[in-house]
Amino acid sequence: MAGRDPDPPFRGPWSDLPPPEPSKRQAPFRWPARGARGVREPIVRNWRGLLIVLFLLFVAPALASWVAHLIMAQMAGR
Repeated sequence: MAGRDPDPPFRGPWSDLPPPEPSKRQAPFRWPARGARGVREPIVRNWRGLLIVLFLLFVAPALASWVAHLIMAQMAGR
């Protein structure tokens, strides 16, 4: 173990690559309105996510209130 170098130089397939170029940042109002194929992007891309958000906003509070009222009624002995 006496012949080992404590800090070997780390090399790999990425070591000879040049550093990546920084991307040009654009202001939000200067983003292109159309996609790569010239069609408009949909407002909602993920319908499942939209349904989850709507459930959490409108249905879940009503269900939680109903369950809370059931538990309170059981505690009161009704």
